[in-house]
Amino acid sequence: MVVLSQVISDPNVFIRISVTGITVATLIGVVAAGIAVGVIVGRQSGSFVQTQVVLRSDFSVAINRLITTSELQELYNPSSTLNDSTIGLNAQLNASFPNTSIKAVPSGFSGEPILDSSLSSRRKKQLSNRPSIITVNGSAYFTQNYNSSQLLTAFSNYTQTIVLVDIFGAPSAALGTFSTKYSVFTNTYATNLTIAQVNSLQSVNYLSTTAAPVTAVG
Repeated sequence: MVVLSQVISDPNVFIRISVTGITVATLIGVVAAGIAVGVIVGRQSGSFVQTQVVLRSDFSVAINRLITTSELQELYNPSSTLNDSTIGLNAQLNASFPNTSIKAVPSGFSGEPILDSSLSSRRKKQLSNRPSIITVNGSAYFTQNYNSSQLLTAFSNYTQTIVLVDIFGAPSAALGTFSTKYSVFTNTYATNLTIAQVNSLQSVNYLSTTAAPVTAVG
């Protein structure tokens, strides 16, 4: 039984992650199929007023990060890692959907690497390094409808530098790669938010948010 105690969560996130071995079951309570984008243009006081439907996809993005024998299962700076994740997610979405992506807003964060506990005892003895994942949950907002496959494909080449603590207490940086197997995006669905409201949304703050547990069973 592996319990990840330092996890940031938000009650508006519809994603709950359970790791059974290396199988991550992500449950998302959202019905998000077949919603089209509407653009309503009307004439008011001699000028055109345009209203766009803002669409939302809930996500759980998992990053693979191998922990070497000289590293601890600990992020060197969780706040910086979350900030880098926020910047990276938005950059990836803007590059993949340059005219329709509004913003990605993280609302949950694993806080530390989650070890792969699915390996057999024999296999564990053979490994000198430990596979792990770092997860970020949240929502992405668009002005166009997308399905989950399109959004996952957009992240297929996503990477992020993850800095752990080495056995001497110093920072140890290595590249983490996107895990297609353990990441989830929902189909987009309509919201009542305006683009301005989405742009005003704030990402979760690692230092000021109440922690909640995520359990990994091996």
